[in-house]
Amino acid sequence: MTAGTLKLVGTDHDQVKKEMLNLLDNKDNYQQMAEASNPYGDGHASERILAAIKYHFKAQAKRPEDFK
Repeated sequence: MTAGTLKLVGTDHDQVKKEMLNLLDNKDNYQQMAEASNPYGDGHASERILAAIKYHFKAQAKRPEDFK
């Protein structure tokens, strides 16, 4: 599956730098990657987990909303 949210470039220093600069210098490429739908989540899992733990141990009164 190709989501467009990341790009594997290897570990070669010059290749990593080239791809990094491409994202920094090319607004269209950056926007395309930044706006891609991420099939792996929204990046807020740790915040939801912490809220659930706090609620479970009564350190937070309000129950967190279920994640859909």
